[in-house]
Amino acid sequence: MQNSSSFSFLIAIGVILSALTACHASDKPVPTTPGTNNTAETSDNLIKQTKASFVTENTQVPINAAPSDVVIIFLGGSNNGPNGRSSQTGKSTLLGGSEMYDQGFKLIRMAGDDDSKIEAWAKIWTKGNSVLIPENSKDAGYSITVFNGSKARVDPRYLRNGTIATENGLVKGLTRVKAKDGNCREDDMQLPLKVGGSGTTLVGIFFDDPCLNLKVIDGKKDVPIYGFKKGFGDGDSFGLLLMEGDQVNNLSVAKPPHEKQMRTDFTSITINFDGWLIYK
Repeated sequence: MQNSSSFSFLIAIGVILSALTACHASDKPVPTTPGTNNTAETSDNLIKQTKASFVTENTQVPINAAPSDVVIIFLGGSNNGPNGRSSQTGKSTLLGGSEMYDQGFKLIRMAGDDDSKIEAWAKIWTKGNSVLIPENSKDAGYSITVFNGSKARVDPRYLRNGTIATENGLVKGLTRVKAKDGNCREDDMQLPLKVGGSGTTLVGIFFDDPCLNLKVIDGKKDVPIYGFKKGFGDGDSFGLLLMEGDQVNNLSVAKPPHEKQMRTDFTSITINFDGWLIYK
């Protein structure tokens, strides 16, 4: 009788543990809002990892990527390079410098000038568990998004020898891309976003001032927004918005309370991956 009770108790414990394991396996990334958690990870969805932050020097940042995963990195910064200029040529330099190319990344698009610049980079991951984020500006904002290689792959038409192909120096085949270099005034602080498509869309945004409140004013209100701390470098802000298709058509930016009148430079890149990524 005692053995029968013990056996029943062990079965009950097993059922509880199985239920807990099932719950854990179905965990999904929690959408983040400005100033809160800036990382989300999952192992069974299309997006394995999304994070946004900044560095104050060249930094190896951990990445949750396996061979065949597609990695997209946005970089945002101000006054890049010594005094914002290449000491050799006097011309504006890439935030990614040679470091991103040396790691096998290809440039998707860039926008802006030395006062406010943003870039997007892509790579099919091969090996390693970190990526070097270069600091070629007054501190550097960055975001990392990892597409699960078992859920999506780059269309073979846009590959060359197994790596991402380029055309005129930019990633080939990405047709739904919008790059914007502009400025916001207190009475007109809206950022329109619309590139079409129905699959995953990423929006990287860099502000040359602190951005304390970024919100959706036209579209899905609870899309994940990563980053946007109170300011880094000389008071800059950087963040990433993740959505499906054109779920968000417009964002608004609230000025910091201490600003009597705000006018800030900003740059943004919006990318929809339909037609370039094949979803499995």
